[in-house]
Amino acid sequence: MQAPTLSRPRTWQILAWCLPALALSLGACAGSVGTAAAGLVGTEWRLVEMDGETLPERPAATLAFVEADRVAGSGSCNRYFGSVTVSGQRIGFGQMGSTKMACIGPHAELEPRYLSALQQASRFEISDSVLLIHLQDRQQPLRFVRTQP
Repeated sequence: MQAPTLSRPRTWQILAWCLPALALSLGACAGSVGTAAAGLVGTEWRLVEMDGETLPERPAATLAFVEADRVAGSGSCNRYFGSVTVSGQRIGFGQMGSTKMACIGPHAELEPRYLSALQQASRFEISDSVLLIHLQDRQQPLRFVRTQP
């Protein structure tokens, strides 16, 4: 009579044990990245301070988080739209597109500064109804107030 031998587990048995654990781990990681973006989706903000300078209420520069990866708003004269990446407290804006209306007065100066500043975004924080977007190579963050929940 032959002694019983230990057989190696079949591949499907290993996968049956490992896949649920892997799925839970990946889900937890995705949840932490998506949570920050999900908290911003559907919110709209008005820029009230840039480079330490308080801005007038009109013309308003705004920022709306349309979807988890899309933003839109007013640069104070033209409408703009673009992509955004949010991971934890990190934030980065991708390429932006905008309308091309002629801007005069305070619009002409504010809009290019604002859109340029968004391209330098590195991290954000929200406290009550205030959104701060910290910028690379600048000491003062962009300060926004919430205009919509």
